[in-house]
Amino acid sequence: MKIKENYVVQKKEHQDAVFLIKVGSFYLAYESDAQLLHYLFSYQIKDNKLGFPLSALEKILNHLKQRKISYFITDEFSYKEEENQYYVFLEQAKKSYYDKLYLDLLLERIEFLIHKDSMNYVKIKGFVDELS
Repeated sequence: MKIKENYVVQKKEHQDAVFLIKVGSFYLAYESDAQLLHYLFSYQIKDNKLGFPLSALEKILNHLKQRKISYFITDEFSYKEEENQYYVFLEQAKKSYYDKLYLDLLLERIEFLIHKDSMNYVKIKGFVDELS
């Protein structure tokens, strides 16, 4: 079974926990768990997954416990928080992730329009000034 397939199958059993898979000298998280870890620790997401070295695990688990977020690590151990805040932080993480994504897309579009015609700068600036 591929790593991603293993994640999907096991995540169904641990939907309210950050689910980590150990792969060599790294831990991987996918999809919403990757977004949550990106939000909390600023690790980069690539191809809808996030990885971090084994050496960072203790720091990450301590922060998750402090924030009352449950976690599960394949074939190792888990932590179940009674007052689990996983979904609270997940919603914040998704909003932050998509806000940044939309902003980056908007900035790319603005940059394209200005390079296409320098007068677009004046038009865009005028529109933004009206919003203020």
